[in-house]
This record gives sequence, structure tokens and C-alpha cells, in this order.
Amino acid sequence: MLQREAELRLAPETQKAYYEAESGVDDDYSWMEVTSELQRRVVREFGFGGDGNGDVEGGVSAEAALGELRAAAPRNMSIAWWQKLVQGKAKRGTVRAGDAIPTVELWTTDDEAGSSPGASPVGLSSLVPADGRPLAVVALSYS
Repeated sequence: MLQREAELRLAPETQKAYYEAESGVDDDYSWMEVTSELQRRVVREFGFGGDGNGDVEGGVSAEAALGELRAAAPRNMSIAWWQKLVQGKAKRGTVRAGDAIPTVELWTTDDEAGSSPGASPVGLSSLVPADGRPLAVVALSYS
């Protein structure tokens, strides 16, 4: 099933669907929905659900097969090449509301704070307003 998913991900019609989803005006339809539809197609092609005769093939439901397909991808990155793109990306952290501010160095976009090349980093804790107002951090990367 992973090999079929890999094949379909690279298919011109799928690439077009990814492009249209990300450049369209529908904020509720993104590349994730395209991928979910593609994975459900793979599961159906392998005989799990969608045939009008129930959702179970050999004792495995379509949802269970879909879960197995998704779980197999990180374990088989030689087939599931897209996993290499998502490894090391943002993950749920351990910092929660009320926790102490972690030691983090930042560069600000404020010219007075030294955003010019070679500027020294600024500690996150030094940016907390002294009057107790909350601090909002917007982070991004630029390549």
C-alpha cells in the first residue's frame, strides 16, 4: 500500500490537486485533505471498504487499514520518501502556560535591537514587559 501511495503522490493529477489546494481560496481545504483523500483511495484499492458491502475486509476495517498505512510510513522511509520531509519538523513541546520562560536566544526585527548582520542575539526573558503584560512570540524561518 505504501508503494501505491508513493506512486500516487507523484502522479500529475495529485500534484495538480496539491497545487490547487494550496493556492485556492478555500481555507478549509489544504494539502492535508488531498493527502487524506489519496490515502483513502489507496485503502479502497486494496479492498478495504467503499464497495457497498460493508467496511470490513478480512476482519480489518477501512479505518484500521488507513491507520496502519499511516503508521507504516515513518517505519519505511525508503518507500515513504515524504517522511524525510516531515522528520524534525515542529512537534508538541513541553512548555505549558505558567511555566518559566526557557532560555532562548532571538534576533528581533527592530533595527534598534540590532537586526543587522552580525548582531548579537537577545535573550527571550529580557523581552518580557516589566509591567506584567503578556509576551507574544511570533516565530518563522526564512530561507
